[in-house]
Amino acid sequence: MRFIHHRRSWTAVAAILAAAMAGAAVGPARAALLFSDDFAYANGDLAGNGGGTGWLLGSVWTGGTGLTGNQVANPLPGTSGKSIQIARNSSVTSRPLNTTYTSGGATTYYLSFGFNASPFQGAGDGQYAGVSFYLASDGSNNLLGGMPGDSGGLGFDWTNRGAPFQPASDGTTYLTLLEIAPGTTGTTSVRMFVTTDLSISGTDLAATTPWDQMPNEANFSFDSVSFAGAYSSGSISVAGLAMADNPNDAVSFTQTAVPEPTAAILTAAAAGIGAAVLGRRRRPRPSAA
Repeated sequence: MRFIHHRRSWTAVAAILAAAMAGAAVGPARAALLFSDDFAYANGDLAGNGGGTGWLLGSVWTGGTGLTGNQVANPLPGTSGKSIQIARNSSVTSRPLNTTYTSGGATTYYLSFGFNASPFQGAGDGQYAGVSFYLASDGSNNLLGGMPGDSGGLGFDWTNRGAPFQPASDGTTYLTLLEIAPGTTGTTSVRMFVTTDLSISGTDLAATTPWDQMPNEANFSFDSVSFAGAYSSGSISVAGLAMADNPNDAVSFTQTAVPEPTAAILTAAAAGIGAAVLGRRRRPRPSAA
């Protein structure tokens, strides 16, 4: 009788583990993420955080006055995780990615992040504030999402070519999605999708009318990311940063910026195992008769 009861207890444990493994298979997908950062660092200076080479300080924009530095701060309105506050006249903060990505191939890339500025006021033509993706070997600034020059709005700049923008509201959090897709032979298409609906799926966002788009340009590569604050007053903030080969994974990470689902699943599984074991121990033993 005790042996049979013992088998039943471990059968329950096995069922819990099986459920946990099934949950890992059907939970929020992360395998398709090519890189991501939820900025889950201690509040304060961003430089040096992130493990490995971390975030490094680079050149400093010389215009304007006021606070300097890029800081880890609390979540933006409507988001979870941490955000990066990029002050005017701040140092450029950069880090390498895990590989070199080249546009124009068979893969369409989706870059996603939350963006907030207060106010939307640029520093002047040729000065940009936002998230840049570039090739470190020659320092070329291939793609920037944020505030192009003195636009006073949200948009992107691509391969040093003037880009369109749309007016944006001060202090509003915008979910942004950059689509880097193959164009005609030897060219790349970049489109920007923006919404204030922070619960929208990536697929639905990518199906909306583009916020900004430009004619195809020559293919380009990038292996680094940086934050720049060439900004005449106030500050900008970025929450969540991810790139994936599909819009849902990129947007889902930016929206949630939570730990890998496996950790939560294992925690739940451990709790379930503990409950099963306690239940077995507390059950009265059968009589010897």
